[in-house]
Amino acid sequence: METLTIPVPKNFLETVNMDKSTVIEIMRGEFACKLFREGALSLEQGAEFCGITIYEFLDMLSAAGIPVINYSPKELEEEVAGYLKHDNRL
Repeated sequence: METLTIPVPKNFLETVNMDKSTVIEIMRGEFACKLFREGALSLEQGAEFCGITIYEFLDMLSAAGIPVINYSPKELEEEVAGYLKHDNRL
């Protein structure tokens, strides 16, 4: 694992009234959500980056209003057509 150092102003933790581990957790979560939304990280990669399960990362994305499945109308139509084609109940 690689370590990144992010300088913050003196008294930053006091100003935001948080401890270092809470700030790191929030920053990881926000950054992972941003990268997932942009398509740079998968669900698994985002969860791993945050040190949480995929299900917890799904909850994080949901709370941030970030869709996990992002189909265009045409892609959705093709996906549904594929399911209907192979659905023996019809």
